[in-house]
Amino acid sequence: MVGSSDRHGLIAGNLFAAIHMALPEPCQAFVSDMKVRIRTDAKDIFYYPDILVTCDSRDRETYCREYPCLIVGKRSDPGADPPPKTSCVFNRR
Repeated sequence: MVGSSDRHGLIAGNLFAAIHMALPEPCQAFVSDMKVRIRTDAKDIFYYPDILVTCDSRDRETYCREYPCLIVGKRSDPGADPPPKTSCVFNRR
């Protein structure tokens, strides 16, 4: 997330560190800059979650992952209406 608050950065960083230290091989954890690709019939959709974990051996592309087992992201405004149906919350396989 570009331009996140200091609190957001600290929470994401601490959570990433805890997850990263607990992961078995061959799992990988990424923070902020790794894309997740969701393939649909109509198009590919990309997200940049705060934290992403993959343990799938097929997930070795340089710039994106397609088989995450964990995606962590913060809603921009917790008091806002639910995200639209095009949001990653609803784009599950």
